[in-house]
Amino acid sequence: MSVRLQTWFPFELQIAINGREWLRRSLDAAGCKYLKQGNKFLDIADYPLAQHLLDTQLDTQWKEMLAAFLPEVFPTMPQTLSRAPNLWADDNSVKHYNEQNVLRVEMTMNRPDRFEVFRHKEGRQDAPKQRLPLRKGVVDIPLRAQVAADVNKRFTAHLATLKDETPVREVFAEFRAQMHEGRRVRVLDPLGKDLALLQAIADPALGISGITNKALRGALVGTPWANGKKDKALSARINRHFRLLCDHDVIRKLPNQRKYQLTDKGRRFTSVVNVLLGASTQQLLDMAA
Repeated sequence: MSVRLQTWFPFELQIAINGREWLRRSLDAAGCKYLKQGNKFLDIADYPLAQHLLDTQLDTQWKEMLAAFLPEVFPTMPQTLSRAPNLWADDNSVKHYNEQNVLRVEMTMNRPDRFEVFRHKEGRQDAPKQRLPLRKGVVDIPLRAQVAADVNKRFTAHLATLKDETPVREVFAEFRAQMHEGRRVRVLDPLGKDLALLQAIADPALGISGITNKALRGALVGTPWANGKKDKALSARINRHFRLLCDHDVIRKLPNQRKYQLTDKGRRFTSVVNVLLGASTQQLLDMAA
């Protein structure tokens, strides 16, 4: 555990707690055996128990527990402040580690405001919940855990597409011209006019916060796909292609948001495109042999 106090106004306080060490102590108390190396669990005798112990961490009375450290870390707080400092953490990322063939995926959330969730407005517990930015404070810890778990699941789903035995011709055949809700949907051209768009939506960074029109404008401006269009015209073209990609089940719209995510089908499709473009001619000939 570590505590950092900002020494200037507004004297924000950052407290980092090692959840895995907390779990280790909980497993010891429960008499559950495990194999651990450093900060990594390589094996646990009772995985359901371990998950239960992790889940109970979210039920902690965070404000009361963390506030107990304040007198030691910031003894002059009553004289310096008229309110308690915020508890926060910094930029978002997701990464994976491989230790002795044990794969661990970890999402670090330092900008929770990049995500929106249904919650009450501060001080309005009697009012209906609204879709609002996720907060840094301890009150949103359970919501942050849920969002982080969803990001980890999307990331592992993306990793799973790295090993797929489906022939490329069959993958591409799924995106031929078709009828959808009485409308004709054109074929996707993954190695031609749709290439830049598919590469943009496959960016793993968008798997964290979601695919948005603004993010794609930033990724596509200056590319042949944008065709020199100004911001407004480019935005309109992206919106039209969102519909095309949804019709082909490459992406899906998140409820009540202007964000999209790759579907399992879309992850496999974009992964195939990137692998084809990254492979040399000799590698492709060797694979076909």
